Amino acid sequence: METMQYYKKSFYILLLIFATGWAAGNAIHPHKEIMPVNNKETMFTNPTESCVEPLTLYDIIKYDFNIEFLIPSEEIQAELKISLGTLAELDTIKLDLVDMVVDSIKMEDSDLSFLHTGEVLYIFLPGSIPELTYLELSVWYHGTPSDGYNRYRNMYMDYVFTTLFWASTARYFFPCVDHPGDRALYEAIATVPSDYTVASNGKLISDSIDVEIDKRIFHWQENHPICTYNICFSISQYHLLVDTLDTLPIYYYVFPDNAANALYDLGRTPELIEFFSSLFGPYPFDKYGINIAPGVGGGMEHQTMVSLDQYLIDGHRTYEYLFGHELSHQWFGDAIGLEDWRDFWLNEGFAVYSEVLMEEYFNGWDDALTYIQRLRWDYRDGEVSEGRFPIYDPEVYLGVTIYRKAPCVMHMLRFVMGDSCFFTTLKEYAIRFKYHTVTTPDFQEICEEFYGSELAWFFDKWIYDKGFPEFDYTFRVQPSAIPETNHLLIITAQVQYDAPLFTLPIEILIELTDSIFYDTLWIEDSVDTNIIPIPFDQEVTNLEIDPNSWLLISSRFVSAIDDVSPLNCHYQLFIFPNPFNSATSIIFYNQKPDRYSVEINNLIGQRITNLFDGFLMPGEHRFTWDFSYNNRTPLPPGQYYCTVRRGGEIFLKKKLILLK
Repeated sequence: METMQYYKKSFYILLLIFATGWAAGNAIHPHKEIMPVNNKETMFTNPTESCVEPLTLYDIIKYDFNIEFLIPSEEIQAELKISLGTLAELDTIKLDLVDMVVDSIKMEDSDLSFLHTGEVLYIFLPGSIPELTYLELSVWYHGTPSDGYNRYRNMYMDYVFTTLFWASTARYFFPCVDHPGDRALYEAIATVPSDYTVASNGKLISDSIDVEIDKRIFHWQENHPICTYNICFSISQYHLLVDTLDTLPIYYYVFPDNAANALYDLGRTPELIEFFSSLFGPYPFDKYGINIAPGVGGGMEHQTMVSLDQYLIDGHRTYEYLFGHELSHQWFGDAIGLEDWRDFWLNEGFAVYSEVLMEEYFNGWDDALTYIQRLRWDYRDGEVSEGRFPIYDPEVYLGVTIYRKAPCVMHMLRFVMGDSCFFTTLKEYAIRFKYHTVTTPDFQEICEEFYGSELAWFFDKWIYDKGFPEFDYTFRVQPSAIPETNHLLIITAQVQYDAPLFTLPIEILIELTDSIFYDTLWIEDSVDTNIIPIPFDQEVTNLEIDPNSWLLISSRFVSAIDDVSPLNCHYQLFIFPNPFNSATSIIFYNQKPDRYSVEINNLIGQRITNLFDGFLMPGEHRFTWDFSYNNRTPLPPGQYYCTVRRGGEIFLKKKLILLK
């Protein structure tokens, strides 16, 4: 969102608060069993552009419904008050609206002329309205939506009426700017037969019966910005289960005959809210709700009112990971919205990776790695039929590139940044951009801020380009000039087709005759050689690439890679021994003369000590870190980093493990 437009929107929200007295402010998802994702042949289509794009003429501030659902038919009749602010001088308002019948439109007490083409509603204002003007338009309309709102029979043959506006079907239900980047406040007074319940977004202000007309009237109010695809009406003869977490109300709208199963299946929701709050910051809304709705096809992350398909409630918590997926969207996708559909991975990549974090929380690290491995397998298998394209601006939205590759990329980013930096970044991202829209550059910028160096090498290939690295690798041992050591040469060649060359760190496990240790290779060329010193009296009995399943790669051991020389080794940083008890040697090779610094950092990036800061000519440079001389206070055992900076920027980084 452009800066000027952001400040204009803030102005209108403040104006609306003053005017009203408010205290304001779809998809089939994978679960524990790794549910299949949609592909090109499914019922869902990719997002459709709004007729209002680009969003530079006016900004919707609030949608205020007075709507009656004419049950048992699918017809609705409504008055919709639309509050907006002009961002430029204009005489016409254009809104998305498909097929519904518009009866009349007013501004204050004046009738406005309009033209409805069947897909676009043109509202002609009384003359030219200047920039930064607050307007309220009332649109009376009726009809049976041809998409986005459906009537179903549930498993007990009761009617359920529900909306599903992902990705671009809100326009079939009400006049709007049907675009994720234009978010507004929301209020609805919804009238239904007296034996029905309406579940919707935000706070429940009132629930009353009008005995004279035998109607039940619900008043819902969402005081935080919401995009059109996250607005929800779900209507049935629901049974309401109520839970709480501190002062946060939690509502489950379930079928009466399946209430016991629902109570068990959804029973850990407060615990999950606490868990995600510990990672991402406080839950961002005034309520959390879930409604059961046939036809959703899985789960849909409607803001504060998630919709779950009826088959997900089975009394065995089979689909609990999908429930957690949708819950995590309250932070990523709802509180933080998309400025543009092309950044869709910021919703789903984060939500699927939240499933991995759930697995780690409930069952431990090993099970979380198994979860990640299955996501990788699904992506590699599915890419064959889906096609190969970037995560950003995907050709297929509900497919394996978004729902499988994107969370694997999040896992790799965690490896690159380290746990402390990664989770600190996620929490700050969730707090800093709460109630705003974001783009991929916004996320990259905050990652770089906490990482302390640029990450274009990561985002350019993994987000904006396609495919993944495939490696042939081999290794050999040769004599070294370093006393009592040999050199282990690890030679890699990137052999992937229809994909770029990737730059990435690769963790390796090296088994020697009587010891095991880990190291990290830095790969950036089609053919790379990494040198690791090993004791001259030890043999390499096994070498494993990516032993802890951090990376979306495939690797194959080969007996030899032709025409490879250690001269391919441009910059190297290795540490021996590692892990170590008291002191370790740090050896740095550089190809170009420059100013370098070599320092030791803790997990959150604080400098423990500086080993060198000055000008270095090309060649081999050796430093020793004896932690016992670092400070008067001994350092605790654990993980540290050796960081080499060039020109003040982080250039190379490697883990050190200090033992007791």
